[in-house]
Amino acid sequence: MSELTGENRENGRFGPGESGNPAGRPKGARNKATILAERLFEQKVEAVVEKINEHAIGGNVAAMRLFLDRAAPRTRDRIEFALPELLTSDDAFAAQLALIAAVAAGEVSPREAERMMGLLGTVMSTLANRERNARIAERDRGYMAAAEAARAERAAATEEAWAAAAESAGRSR
Repeated sequence: MSELTGENRENGRFGPGESGNPAGRPKGARNKATILAERLFEQKVEAVVEKINEHAIGGNVAAMRLFLDRAAPRTRDRIEFALPELLTSDDAFAAQLALIAAVAAGEVSPREAERMMGLLGTVMSTLANRERNARIAERDRGYMAAAEAARAERAAATEEAWAAAAESAGRSR
């Protein structure tokens, strides 16, 4: 296949990474209209902002909203809530209870609490899984220690039995 001619495969499609126009428009290239619009915007931006400010000061509610939305956007991702240290699933559960109390006291909105509850639920599940894995590992260590002790006990008993058998065999001769 030739890249310069843009020949396609037998099935009529171009292969992966091939193009019908390999010398086509480079990545990041912009339209002339976009470039012109950006230049006009750069030239007029100060005048437009000044005009919006004038309308906002004059009492135009839409201009006020536009100005405030751009100058001081609402913070949607921050929740003012002091979390305790989350080291165990019980800590995460306590944090959920504290969050519910904060909602009841009006310190946190129900919408904010809903999002935070989802995060705390994820943290609680992660911590519970970690705690369960630690318990399983501890149990397995106990099983292994008990199995090793039983093996050592059986080996000692077998050794004693062989010694006793050898001693009795020696006496019978």
